[in-house]
Amino acid sequence: ARDMLEQRIRERTAQLADMNERLEAQLVEGRLVEDALRESEKRFSAFLDHAPNLAFVKGTDGRYLYANRKFEDVFHFERGSVPGKTDVELFPPGQADQFQAHDRQVLESKQVREFEIQALHADGLHTSIVVEFPLQDATGQVCAIGGIATDITYRKQAEAALREKEELTRAF
Repeated sequence: ARDMLEQRIRERTAQLADMNERLEAQLVEGRLVEDALRESEKRFSAFLDHAPNLAFVKGTDGRYLYANRKFEDVFHFERGSVPGKTDVELFPPGQADQFQAHDRQVLESKQVREFEIQALHADGLHTSIVVEFPLQDATGQVCAIGGIATDITYRKQAEAALREKEELTRAF
């Protein structure tokens, strides 16, 4: 009986050692995956932080998950202060309502949408083209909204000046 018990203990110890090795290998693999994910996120942030456009990602609950440096600079937000907040917490009421309405359209349609908006920046009212798009998780469910805004204020001003000159020319 003693020999059988010792044999069972040896077998069980070998099984546990094997399981422990497999778990350690899974932990190492998990750490490698986490490191790769962190590196990917750093590249993503570095890329978008150097973009001339405003870029953001919001969860389906309307809370910002990401805002690039240009977004923070244009609206004079402290670095890293945007994630976790909603439009209502960051912008004047009318502007926040407009942003949320656009988000709802994207969430409901599950389609890319393009909007021309006017928004109050630190230096005054600006016109932008905003492209918003749904982001999907691994199961295909919409899990967030991405957006890129391109300021077209100067183009709009140039178009208005050109129209004014054309009207003056016609008047002469």
